[in-house]
Amino acid sequence: MNFSELLSVVLAIPLTTGLPVLNCDHLSIFGIAPAIAQVFPDITSPTAQLYLQADSLISLGFIEEGMALYEQLLKGIRETGDRQEEAKFLHAIASSFQLRGDLERALTYYERALDLSEDIPLNPENQSFDINEIANVIGSIYLVLGQNEQALIAYERAVEIDQKFGLQWQGIGTLSNIGTAHRLAGNLEQALASYQQGLFLAEETDDNYFKAKIFNKIGMLYQAQGQFELALNAYQQGLVAVTDQPKEYQIVDLVLTLENLSNLYQSQGQIDQAKTYEQQAKTAIAQASVDQYGDASLKRGADFLEDIGEFYLVDGQPERAKDYFDRAVAIVHPMSDDYAELNLLNSILVTYRKQEQIEAALPYQERHMERVLKMGLFENSATSFFGLGEIYQTIGKHELALTAYQQALKSYQEGNQAYGGQTENIVRSLRKIGEIYEAQDKPEQALMAYQEALKFYPEEQTEGLLGKLPILEALVKFYTTQGQNDQAQKYFQQAQILRDLLFP
Repeated sequence: MNFSELLSVVLAIPLTTGLPVLNCDHLSIFGIAPAIAQVFPDITSPTAQLYLQADSLISLGFIEEGMALYEQLLKGIRETGDRQEEAKFLHAIASSFQLRGDLERALTYYERALDLSEDIPLNPENQSFDINEIANVIGSIYLVLGQNEQALIAYERAVEIDQKFGLQWQGIGTLSNIGTAHRLAGNLEQALASYQQGLFLAEETDDNYFKAKIFNKIGMLYQAQGQFELALNAYQQGLVAVTDQPKEYQIVDLVLTLENLSNLYQSQGQIDQAKTYEQQAKTAIAQASVDQYGDASLKRGADFLEDIGEFYLVDGQPERAKDYFDRAVAIVHPMSDDYAELNLLNSILVTYRKQEQIEAALPYQERHMERVLKMGLFENSATSFFGLGEIYQTIGKHELALTAYQQALKSYQEGNQAYGGQTENIVRSLRKIGEIYEAQDKPEQALMAYQEALKFYPEEQTEGLLGKLPILEALVKFYTTQGQNDQAQKYFQQAQILRDLLFP
């Protein structure tokens, strides 16, 4: 692939005019703001900008082309001999794919980053946390993919890395993750042994960051087995462990433990005890919000609950996760600060996407759509409708998907009339509408949608053709399905000519 030619296509302007600087408002559209912010604090740097161009290609559906651009950039970094930078860049790519919910590709890049990082001499100021994080994320992705044996192998590798680099407190978290992997696989004795090993290491190193959560995991394991006294003892030790933590880390684990105690007593029919702990948890959230952030920031209580929801989702308890997410949303929904709910919903959606739980994310995408409509945010409402359509399409609710895509199309069209610049989004929406009509066995309507999209690219047009290629390829598939091979061949040839032009 010709690197400069590809970039000129992506930007639709000559390279001599310079790269446009992408800001975080645009990054949110692609869902990569957290990854890029962590790895490239200065997104105006040439490397960060080229990374964003590759990511933009992937967002437009040109995955292989975007990955080829990644590899071109990686090659350039590799030639400088900066292995730390190369590992960081691989990590950024992996994070972007993970945030998109493309876990298989994320896994590939995480494993490459880990292989490279293991051979880099330890830099206590730079590498120690990242390499542990990468090793554990690999294990977590295997768990999400249902490959428990591979997950355990990955976590055991993480243990070896922790020992090799002397990562003691991070190693406690790794042992906690191994315990969860065993529990989800039904290996309860091994799970308990791993949790206890983590607690032993915490005592040995006098590090209390993970202790309360591990005690909660042990308590839940015993509770699921009907062993009330052992569960109670674990939760009570969890309360003690919370007090040993730095104050800024206490509130989430405190609420987690108090509500597990309430749940335990509730399961035994001891209602008064259950209500006592439940009230203590509510008081802790309210008091922490006021103490740390003031009366104007009570929405922080929603963040605490969301953190607990994420804990349960990763721990394989989706119903409990949903309960906490719903409680978090209930706090911010009545607030006048519209962005409080919007940001919370975005975070919840990312969490579900990383766990490949698309259908479970649906209520939060619907709420997201309602909020942006209320706020009158054109671009956000169009994007939210489109995202809703994708979820409906994924789970096979084609009529609802069609309605959502049509609403997205209408919003993009209105935005185009008012501000311009929405051609690619309009074409993308029409293509999705065509796909839905095909799935509904409505070929005439599908063809009308594809032809409407093609009208945005007159034959004499020579620039800005990136969005045309997916339409041509959709028409190839459409006519092939309809048995009209001559028409399919016609569009195949057009698509091939355009692909050769765009990606020489």
